[in-house]
Amino acid sequence: MNVMPNSRIDWSGIIFICLVLIGWEIAAQAADGFYFPKATGVAITSFGDWRNISVATGARLRRTAIGFGIVPGRIRPLGEIVEPVL
Repeated sequence: MNVMPNSRIDWSGIIFICLVLIGWEIAAQAADGFYFPKATGVAITSFGDWRNISVATGARLRRTAIGFGIVPGRIRPLGEIVEPVL
């Protein structure tokens, strides 16, 4: 029995993302400006600077988690709305 649950691939979503990235790259090459970077340049810089990005993302997630703990605790109506979800 060779059954893989949830193994369907959403090709339309993948194709859409690829088309957006290709459109971004073409538009950035046509504009050839400093303020409109190419998609490949952003990807290369992101992969090259992954340590700083991961540290900054971790700090942001930590601050967000603290905020979600403090704000609903201080504002009772908000806490009553948010608590069942969290």
